[in-house]
Amino acid sequence: MNLTNSIQEEEILVANQSFYQSFRMGDLPEMKKMWSQKFPVSCIHPGHPPLLDYEEIIQSWENILQQSGNVDIKCLNPSLSLYSQFALVTCYEEVSGNHLIATNGFILEDDSWKMVLHQAGPTVGRPDIDTVDIESEFIN
Repeated sequence: MNLTNSIQEEEILVANQSFYQSFRMGDLPEMKKMWSQKFPVSCIHPGHPPLLDYEEIIQSWENILQQSGNVDIKCLNPSLSLYSQFALVTCYEEVSGNHLIATNGFILEDDSWKMVLHQAGPTVGRPDIDTVDIESEFIN
């Protein structure tokens, strides 16, 4: 792995954690900044049909954040796959003690990584017991 990929991977993981921080804090303005407005986007909340439009996606997040306020959510065991200017992060989400599996897609847009995909759903798996939320590594 070269230094450029290593830096990009860290930037992507920071973007991924910023998404969860926005969710955790109920920060709609920050959530809006996370999503691409230049590329096609897709968001699939557990048990819901896909949302394929930026405005629909932001409206869904506004509804979620208004209904739930601050959410006890953590990203666990993130695994990154980098494909030039597109990246996928698969991870477990721990929400109030329950686990989901999620895939978050990011694209390089104007020198920053923007979300183009979020899909979360039920899982029979669980993260390793020793897993730690990587938030403390990337976000103060």
